[in-house]
Amino acid sequence: MLFNGLPYKGSPIDRKEDDPDYRQPILCSEIKVKIFQLDKIDDVVEWQNIMQRVSDGVATVSFEEKVYDKDIHSWRVLIRWMEHFYTNPDGDNNASIIELPS
Repeated sequence: MLFNGLPYKGSPIDRKEDDPDYRQPILCSEIKVKIFQLDKIDDVVEWQNIMQRVSDGVATVSFEEKVYDKDIHSWRVLIRWMEHFYTNPDGDNNASIIELPS
């Protein structure tokens, strides 16, 4: 399920706008870290999928370092990224809440 173009995780909330207790889903992020070895096709495909999510606006790269490994004759890539999503305001997950400027 999507909300405002991002994935929605967690239990759904009843979104009745005329209810005085009306609450919006909250924007969160999940931080991920991985080292990719680019001589392995599975790692290349996963790395490309992450870059596509960044391009689509549902993820953000916060750090990336590439090192050529002479032993394997290929590149290793260390990447730290955040996957963005919405969840219910009760926060029934372990994600970090993103504070947006008002």
